[in-house]
Amino acid sequence: MATWTAPLIEIRKYLNNTVMSKLLQSKYDQTAKRKDLESGAWQALESTVEAYNTGDFDMLSEFADYELVGELRRNYTHTMGTKGMEEKGVRFRIADRSSLILTDVLERTRTPEGRWVKEAAEGSSSGVSPQPLLDGPEPERFCFLYVLYDCDLRADIYRKSDKAVLREVVLPRPYAAAFRRGPLPLSLPAGSLEADWELMAARVASHRFAQAATRAWSFGSRNPGPVLASQARGMAAQAEPSIDASDVSDFVLEKKGIRVRGTPMYLDMQATTPVDPRVTDAMIPYFTELYGNPHSRTHFLGWEAEDAVEKARAQVAGLIGADPKEIVFTSGATESNNLAIKGVAGFYRDRKRHIVTTQTEHKCVLDSSRYLQNRGFEVTYLPVGPSGLVSVQALADALRPDTALVSVMAVNNEIGTVQPLAEIGALCRQRKVFFHTDAAQAVGKLPLDVDAMKIDLLSISGHKLYGPKGVGALYVRRRPRVRLEAQISGGGQERGLRSGTLPTPLIVGLGKACEIAGEEMEADSRHIQGLARRLYDGITSQLEGVVLNGDEQARYWGNVNLSFAYVEGESLLMGLKDVAVSSGSACTSASLEPSYVLRALGVEEDMAHTSIRFGLGRFTTAAEVDAAVEATVRHVNKLREMSPLWEMVQEGVDIKSIQWSQH
Repeated sequence: MATWTAPLIEIRKYLNNTVMSKLLQSKYDQTAKRKDLESGAWQALESTVEAYNTGDFDMLSEFADYELVGELRRNYTHTMGTKGMEEKGVRFRIADRSSLILTDVLERTRTPEGRWVKEAAEGSSSGVSPQPLLDGPEPERFCFLYVLYDCDLRADIYRKSDKAVLREVVLPRPYAAAFRRGPLPLSLPAGSLEADWELMAARVASHRFAQAATRAWSFGSRNPGPVLASQARGMAAQAEPSIDASDVSDFVLEKKGIRVRGTPMYLDMQATTPVDPRVTDAMIPYFTELYGNPHSRTHFLGWEAEDAVEKARAQVAGLIGADPKEIVFTSGATESNNLAIKGVAGFYRDRKRHIVTTQTEHKCVLDSSRYLQNRGFEVTYLPVGPSGLVSVQALADALRPDTALVSVMAVNNEIGTVQPLAEIGALCRQRKVFFHTDAAQAVGKLPLDVDAMKIDLLSISGHKLYGPKGVGALYVRRRPRVRLEAQISGGGQERGLRSGTLPTPLIVGLGKACEIAGEEMEADSRHIQGLARRLYDGITSQLEGVVLNGDEQARYWGNVNLSFAYVEGESLLMGLKDVAVSSGSACTSASLEPSYVLRALGVEEDMAHTSIRFGLGRFTTAAEVDAAVEATVRHVNKLREMSPLWEMVQEGVDIKSIQWSQH
């Protein structure tokens, strides 16, 4: 790979020019005052100029992302190599605007005013004056042109395979960037919890910086991209979170009678997750530029959309060890569960009319089962043990010759218990019964292999794994084949199983989220387990009468469900107004009834009313956990001070032995 040489001196002299500096500063000031949509572009430009002027070439390296440049070069080469074939009827594809950007770069370097940039980049400047650039209407354009062109010359990685590029260039860069940048406010030595978090943040930061710079350079659009709230939330890993509400901002959030200064800390990852900024970036072009219908087979935009959908299908399949042809896109896990349960029951209803599930399933699974009961099917609801685990032996005893389907969720959404999927799958395959699992809370968080676990149907939700809401998928095994009765009539999309036009941007987002989850699952797991232990130990070391709901060993630690004796869960939720947590499933959290999941575990009603679910995720920080611990301990103590029952317990009175008077 080529190294940075003489052009640095030339371009640094050029950018140090007084006229250029004043021009850039003036335009940036004007833009900042207007606060229009171009501010993000100017910020990226200012950072680039600062990097050149100060000689901070490491910062420039962050701007000139090798991965991006390599993609530009490969796409450009592909474009030039296939252009002549277009007339022969070969379908001509351009993966994204990157090839058009690079084409524009190379075209401009052939013009007189672009010669200086080209020659400076190649280190062969022959005294060509940069004055035309300074006198032009948009001199900043050539700053970005230079960066892209020069880095294209330096990188020269388009001849290498994608795997070699990934191994040699892309993967080491976040690590190098993290250590070069130095410790963050919350970081500890390499190998620590916060170090893993920092390296993950570096990967996100590197990606976002390159994307923002490219958008800023392609100034033809007045909207440089998603430099909005999504970027701020996605980049939370780069800054110490504000946990003192008074220091957050003057903005006051007023919701349902609760006044909160600033934004509450989000610890409700089982309800939904924030969209990863890399997912947002992948989706944006399919809203604004490549907006074709993926089912349109007669023009370029339709082809591009179809390619994007099929790429996402492969990304989803790769995460669970499936074949892309086995993935059916839906609107989310609820639809996937309905299609799986009602679809199998409907297709095999003449021969098999028995379904087996558990008492702790998600409400959509339980309601689908009741729907079938009302239509003549028999449903067995298996009990679970005190930790939420289903007995494989009890399941075996419940199977009958006419059993069509077993549905057991992978990870419980309220208590985090992980069911023994491999054992259940082996039993169902042996007894020739289809096995469905609602894996909305497991996909992207725990390793899943549908072949090894002998899973026949698996439901996926996009917004549970840092993807967009409104999209999901259902894995449907092809060998041995699972037949389903479609629940939606229409155009016959998705092999006739799910009619309706596919939402390309959402599907692209789901695919990207699955790809990222596969790459970062191990780091995410270490990060989340460390935070969960920090949360649990922090609370239990300061409070007594705290119970962890669910199995302590077979659990997903991103879900920490705790019951606090002699404290009303609703009162504690109101007290924790600076921390976004819940008392159970978001789908039923409006109900004041105790959780049916906890009741199925045998938890007494008074303790079931005291549970709080803390949800931890990829972007949760140690500072947020520490703040949540402090707030929880403080409010539990406050509520217990007002509880006469707690006072009696402290005095040694056995509450259960008291005979309360009846009125």
